[in-house]
Amino acid sequence: MDQLTTTCSLLIKDLIDKRTISTAVDVLLTTNLTMHVKQAMYIAGFTHEEATNLSIQQRVRRAYLKQRKTKDQELNAAAENVATAMQQLKKIRKSSKQVHQQRSVFANTQNTQDAAHIAATLMLEKENQKPLVERKSSRQVVAIINKEYGTNLSHVTICRYVREGKAGLPPARMGNPGKLSDTAFKLLAGAYESFVLIA
Repeated sequence: MDQLTTTCSLLIKDLIDKRTISTAVDVLLTTNLTMHVKQAMYIAGFTHEEATNLSIQQRVRRAYLKQRKTKDQELNAAAENVATAMQQLKKIRKSSKQVHQQRSVFANTQNTQDAAHIAATLMLEKENQKPLVERKSSRQVVAIINKEYGTNLSHVTICRYVREGKAGLPPARMGNPGKLSDTAFKLLAGAYESFVLIA
């Protein structure tokens, strides 16, 4: 029974010692070791005997150095992650060939979209001229055209164009049309995208 009591007492004391040492380490980390170890031990709740014991001071100092090393490693890893992310976000200058390829893909996509829009408006206008029981709905027309051209037209937009008498016309571009001709605008856009210096 005495042995069990002694063992429990030692375990409790060891647990309290670890908690107190951990508190002292937190104090030292907060002050970045500008405070003496003995002072941190007093703040952590060590008795005068314990705080002046060189062996216990050494335990606190070792625990501090171990914790500081772990925190430094975490900070270094975080800094490396940030540097990697910034490097990935850094804009890479495109070559003239890449710019022209990108513009060509965009132009082809835009042309396909315009062609599908025109075809859908003309088809819906033609369907509207048929008897009600024979005509296809705007949704059916758009579904047929989208499948044929690989586009994603909206039946609402196609209905509006037909209703406004714009069947067969390409979709209007958003924004102010401006006073630049299409040719001049394309030349300026190409120069800007390829980072050509305009004198």
